[in-house]
Amino acid sequence: MNKPDLSIIVVNYQSWTYLEDCLESFKNYPPDLKYEIIVVDNDSNDGYFDNFKSKHPEINLIVNTGNHGFSNGCNLGASKAQADTLLFLNPDTELNETNSIDAMYQYLQKNHEDVGIVSCRNVTPNGIGKEDRFLSPWFLFGYIRSIHNLLNKDKLAKKFSDEKDIWFPGWVTGSVVMISNKLIKKINGWNGE
Repeated sequence: MNKPDLSIIVVNYQSWTYLEDCLESFKNYPPDLKYEIIVVDNDSNDGYFDNFKSKHPEINLIVNTGNHGFSNGCNLGASKAQADTLLFLNPDTELNETNSIDAMYQYLQKNHEDVGIVSCRNVTPNGIGKEDRFLSPWFLFGYIRSIHNLLNKDKLAKKFSDEKDIWFPGWVTGSVVMISNKLIKKINGWNGE
């Protein structure tokens, strides 16, 4: 097999049903580029691993030595990746017709020196986008975030306008993170702290 363009890494812990839906979405809306899927199971120890592995021979399913956390699972998956570009994806995400993976990949390949990570708009089943628009950890508290969003409604609407294709938020959620393999090695992987 030729080297893939993208290694997609999914960390699982007892999320087999979500993971099944995630993998099914790749069949329904496959990216145009060559990719491999690596699933790291954080030692779910629930009896589903072997059955899932036999049902999905097309993925590289790895069992971790324990439930050492999301960062550890991501780092284990990255160590097995063949591609120069990595996509970390939560098991409860599903692709849709927007072809976001190809768009993120193409953007990252354009060598934007000021961009290290690319993500996309996360859309809930009812269609509401969930962007992380804030810089302060205080905004992790819902009521503080709500007050901030209300007071800055016009400013945020302009900065994160649906008319724009590219946004530059302060941070992105860990559910969809694309990064070069070279950069993930340079920063010594995901920090477990």
